[in-house]
Amino acid sequence: MNNREESTDEALRNRCAELEQQITQLQIEQREVMEVDRIEALSRMAAWVSHEIKIPLSEIFMAVDFLTRFKMQAPENSQVMVEQIRKASAKVDNVVKKMLEFCSPKELTLAATNIGRLVESVLEKVEPELVSSGISIEKALGPVNSPVLVDEKRMAQALTSICLRSIWSMEVNGTLGIRTYQ
Repeated sequence: MNNREESTDEALRNRCAELEQQITQLQIEQREVMEVDRIEALSRMAAWVSHEIKIPLSEIFMAVDFLTRFKMQAPENSQVMVEQIRKASAKVDNVVKKMLEFCSPKELTLAATNIGRLVESVLEKVEPELVSSGISIEKALGPVNSPVLVDEKRMAQALTSICLRSIWSMEVNGTLGIRTYQ
């Protein structure tokens, strides 16, 4: 092999190594995006499950407390049944809490974030739910001169959850109000 062929061969090997590094980096980034999507989907599901279970569960807890306090005229085994209801309700409550914990990332990744833009992106995500529920949005996003240090993904999840829970608890033709200020 002559010098020219060797240098071309060397350049080709270097370029192949660069491409392999870029492919590896793209694969890492793809997995990260997929993980974020998974967490967002789980968070939406957890918010829905939480909403659907927590309201009836709180009614059960109130009924059990009422029965316990006032010891209504009931059969002898009523206290045993009340305790069974309390234990079963506590188990369901614990499952919901664990599911919500599972959906939350553990480490914070703090970054300077424009809250106005973050709120806008969350509102875009929940817009289909707003439209299908007949809910209007009233927003007052104040000027954000300096960014806020937050974990953008977790903040987006929290705002999405708050918005969805608010929408689900409203009647048709309700208004969701959101504002930011400095």
